[in-house]
Amino acid sequence: MLFSFHTAWFSTSCPEAIVELWKKHDGVLVPVDCADFVFSDDADHDDTAPLFETEDYKTDQLTVFRSSWVRRAVNAASNADACQLLDQYVLTPPRSDHSTPPEVAAAARSKAARGKTRQTQQAQSQQQTQQQTQQQPQQQQAQQQQAQQQQAQQQQQGQDWAEAPATWAALGRTWSTLDHDVSSFEHVRRVLSVDANTMIDEFTPGKAPWRVVKAGHA
Repeated sequence: MLFSFHTAWFSTSCPEAIVELWKKHDGVLVPVDCADFVFSDDADHDDTAPLFETEDYKTDQLTVFRSSWVRRAVNAASNADACQLLDQYVLTPPRSDHSTPPEVAAAARSKAARGKTRQTQQAQSQQQTQQQTQQQPQQQQAQQQQAQQQQAQQQQQGQDWAEAPATWAALGRTWSTLDHDVSSFEHVRRVLSVDANTMIDEFTPGKAPWRVVKAGHA
């Protein structure tokens, strides 16, 4: 799910629907001091204003985000796209004149960028883990198919060797038959051969079976 393995703390200034949306997508609620994400919609709220005075915030270890990012992340195409939107939802410290000094805004953007990089890396790591998990069955199937092919080849080779004696015996019988046929042909050729100067003309009833005419005479 979208927020799996991520923890968050929500100020009471955040809508309850947003908190439920976080939990619906496998997000976990924890105390503020151990949360991956800190959400608030009111910098002046009693549970939020003190956060901007903490050492974690002053040392860039804490960034407060508006809770509306959760809904935006759910509608984003991927975890990476959701992380790229974080810097647009940074909640700046409260001021009496309700203005944000440039240095504060720059620091907030810097912290948001670091948080975005961390979350992007986590999203990429999760994606790689999912891809590896999906590829394992495919690799196992390919290995099984390869093993089956090798087994079939070995069985075929064994069958060929088993059939070899019968094949050689059949070839021997064929050569013996051919040798006999050649001998018979030679015998017939000798019987039917005639002198080079004679030729068989025709059969004459009542006389010798063949009338042999010398070559060159009618």
